[in-house]
Amino acid sequence: MSALNLVLFTPVNMACLDCVIDLEDVVVCDNSAQVKLPFTASNEGDYTLVLEFGHARLTTTVFHTVGEALEFEPLKINEDFCYFGYVLGPDGLQLMFNVDGKERGKFKFCTKTQITQ
Repeated sequence: MSALNLVLFTPVNMACLDCVIDLEDVVVCDNSAQVKLPFTASNEGDYTLVLEFGHARLTTTVFHTVGEALEFEPLKINEDFCYFGYVLGPDGLQLMFNVDGKERGKFKFCTKTQITQ
């Protein structure tokens, strides 16, 4: 079960784009999407996805077990938009991921519309 919250915040400085993990596009259908991160849970507990856009922060929390892929759904997000985000672990601390030998804690993805025939 996930909880969804929208709060206002002061934007985080994203100047270090080399420190950001660039994820694949996320498909949005009926203003709903699933964000699948290429990482797994290292501990059992609640993981919180935090997305930043404009002057707002969107959060959703999902329970994950050890080794389970970090997936968050359903997210009510806009299509054709780019988001920056990060994940808080069960201990409330921001997770860091080793990508290409660098520790990175933030990621970026863009959304696109699902085309059905």
